[in-house]
Amino acid sequence: MKESMVYVVTSGEYSGYSIHKIFDNKESAKAYVELQNEINKELFYSRHYDIEEWELNCYTLEELREELKHFMEKRGK
Repeated sequence: MKESMVYVVTSGEYSGYSIHKIFDNKESAKAYVELQNEINKELFYSRHYDIEEWELNCYTLEELREELKHFMEKRGK
């Protein structure tokens, strides 16, 4: 299976964690983050945007079934 990446724009931590946008290329995500961080700086907002790289379709359906099976066995179901 060919691995694809998506670029997820996020901010915050723990209960303040947010996903804002998802891009299919790093350049667009980077441009968006730079613009948002510049706007926030001008408006004196403390929110800082970051980019996370997520692998798309990183599991096969069979692998997901196996993970669920192990999870349910640990819970005694």
